[in-house]
Amino acid sequence: MNNTSPKRLVKLDLVIKITIILILSIFLVGADSLYRDQIPGSGSDLTSIRCSGRIVKTGDLIRDVEDRCGEPTRTTYMPQDRYEVWIYRFGQSNYLHYFAFLHRRLQRIYKVSCRSNNPDCE
Repeated sequence: MNNTSPKRLVKLDLVIKITIILILSIFLVGADSLYRDQIPGSGSDLTSIRCSGRIVKTGDLIRDVEDRCGEPTRTTYMPQDRYEVWIYRFGQSNYLHYFAFLHRRLQRIYKVSCRSNNPDCE
């Protein structure tokens, strides 16, 4: 005979739902904090950018970004967040674009002004 009461099942279901919500909240807040300490200066998030006349947007695969934008100026890896970051400076632009990939998908595009203390702007 099963001694699991309907009330106990409802409580267990509620605990599982709350746990899932907490995990998702932590993930979303963590993704938003990407770059706050790693990138000098203030910048802005972009949802898309034009590379050689072709649109690149968040959600695109890493191979599609490389096909449209070419080789990045530099790449780095942020082990604490598991992001692979590609840094672009298109032409002689006064901006750097940081493309963050997670699981080979573009998660974030962040644009910052070049500063004298940033070696990627030289």
